Amino acid sequence: MRMTLTTHIVIAAAVTRSLAQSHPLLGFFTALASHYLADAIPHWDYPMLALPNNTDDEQKLHWGAGKARVFRKRLVRDVRTFAADALLGVMIILLIIRPASHDQWWWVAGAVIGGVLPDFLQGVYLSGAAFLRPLQYFHDWCHTNIKLGPYPLIGIPFQLVIAGIAVYFLLS
Repeated sequence: MRMTLTTHIVIAAAVTRSLAQSHPLLGFFTALASHYLADAIPHWDYPMLALPNNTDDEQKLHWGAGKARVFRKRLVRDVRTFAADALLGVMIILLIIRPASHDQWWWVAGAVIGGVLPDFLQGVYLSGAAFLRPLQYFHDWCHTNIKLGPYPLIGIPFQLVIAGIAVYFLLS
């Protein structure tokens, strides 16, 4: 499971803020590292509907057109959720930073891409890209064993606190 993309984006921007005047590539790799470190924090995440789970849903679906149709509908919902989540993170960063120069735009781009790239690559891996297996194992290893996904009344406020702390550091 993954932390929300908005939180990853805000954390990546906050962590790379001091590097904004440095080389953009250094900021990108710092944002990338921040993703893995942030995944070690207990966090809430929304379910991915297109992934098979061990519920009766999967037992009811038979091979064939019906199963493919259900999968496509779930995948479209997941992609919409991910896009809205990432867009929210980008909008928050743009409202706070208000990039005016090319250097600031490169910083924002590096923070956003580096902050969400591991989760994007996880999706690529799950779609059948076996060459990403070592990276996926590393990503899974970085994740905390404390799962707040099933507890939204605890997990969502905790996720908001994490994002709020990152925004505070971004503003200071």
